[in-house]
Amino acid sequence: MCIRDRSTWGQFIKQLKMFKPQLGVQLDVLKGANLVVSSMSRRHTENLAFDYLTSVSNFQKIGYYFTNCLEHVVLNLNGRVALGAEFFKQDNTVILILRSDIQHGKRKTFMNELVKFIKANSFLSVLLIGSSTWYQNFDSTKKIDISRDVFYFSNTQNDFFKNSSLTNLVNSDELFEGKFTESKDTPLNHLGIARELMKYATQEGVTINLAFLLGVPGGELLEALFLSEIVNQLYKVGLTLTGDRRETVNRVMQDIKKAPTSWLHYGVSS
Repeated sequence: MCIRDRSTWGQFIKQLKMFKPQLGVQLDVLKGANLVVSSMSRRHTENLAFDYLTSVSNFQKIGYYFTNCLEHVVLNLNGRVALGAEFFKQDNTVILILRSDIQHGKRKTFMNELVKFIKANSFLSVLLIGSSTWYQNFDSTKKIDISRDVFYFSNTQNDFFKNSSLTNLVNSDELFEGKFTESKDTPLNHLGIARELMKYATQEGVTINLAFLLGVPGGELLEALFLSEIVNQLYKVGLTLTGDRRETVNRVMQDIKKAPTSWLHYGVSS
């Protein structure tokens, strides 16, 4: 990248500095990696998925996302101090966990900052995940099964999902006849920052791929496990699952000391 304009260079440096690495972690550790981002959905199931992945795989915390747009929080997760926005990495996959709420009046600034940060770091791919609280009786001819279907959308034409090993993929834009991002009567309106982030990303020429589930009341942990499987299938992060999701969730919850702290607030739907 060649930047000659001084003001543009200063903005570029600012975006890079939004990553605060852990001691001993190189500043360029994000370059060329695959980025998986929380959609900040209402039920935070994607963060439950990230907490599970980081507890059972080789993901290591590499630093924090620094911004003045998020509420400042400090959490105790299984004896580990956690902040509101953290990076974890395994091999070439980076997870950005966003736990904090966006401060009042700073939503637009946050979206712009995040998109420019993504652009400045030249990620190989960007995946936004979550589960939507949007419900509707689908036309029976569409044959939707929310227990196994993965809904997807990309803000640019690319083969990210077509070239993946994911099964039971449902193209959201085709499902809603080209109105997925235009109409407020779609699951996208209940997926946290997804709609706005993809809008700003399109303006900046940044590709963001969205994979999401349709959630059901009381099914947060099952959905978290499902989202973990999606990340594993797309990026091969070494997640090994045996039995069905309900059995896995019950097995995790049986050992309270090892279960992710965030999981302890939920139960398994019947």
